[in-house]
Formats: sequence, structure tokens, C-alpha cells
Amino acid sequence: MAIECPVVSTAIGAEGIPCQAGEHLWLADSPADFAAAVLRLLDDQPLRARLARQAGEWVRQRYGWGLLGESAKARLHDCLCSVREVGPHADAPAGQNIR
Repeated sequence: MAIECPVVSTAIGAEGIPCQAGEHLWLADSPADFAAAVLRLLDDQPLRARLARQAGEWVRQRYGWGLLGESAKARLHDCLCSVREVGPHADAPAGQNIR
């Protein structure tokens, strides 16, 4: 999805991915339905392109480097602040209690 490749998955394979079936990927649980979905995407270039583009946009909006970086930065800040509060020299001026 991140590389804008259209995806056909089973419901179990997509479990835990909070995207919309039919908009970001296609779900097909039986072998016949799975094969039919793949063949339809192979035969319909505009549909294939739309599904791939929407999936790529969805991934970038939720898991892009900017978002991941901000999340990591916030977690690191929280960890460092908690170390400062409970560290061996919690009453020391900021920056002096981390070795």
C-alpha cells in the first residue's frame, strides 16, 4: 500500500489495519473471490490506479515519516522527563542528572 501497489487481502490478512475495504484495499476470503478480485484489478487499469493512489495517500497520512518522527520525539521527551523526575539526582538542575 505504501508503494501504491493495489492490494487484495483476506479479512484475516488485513486484521488490525484500520483502512476501508474497497477504498484502500480489496478483501476476498474465498479462493474464487480472491482470484476474481485480482483478475478484475488486472483488467481495470483506472480502478487499479485509483485503489493504489488512495492506499498510498492513506498510508502517508497515518504513517508518514513526519508523523512517526513527531511521535518518537514526544515519547522520547516523556521518557527523558520521567528519568529526570525519578533519577538519582531528581532535585539537581535540569540536564545534570542524566549520565
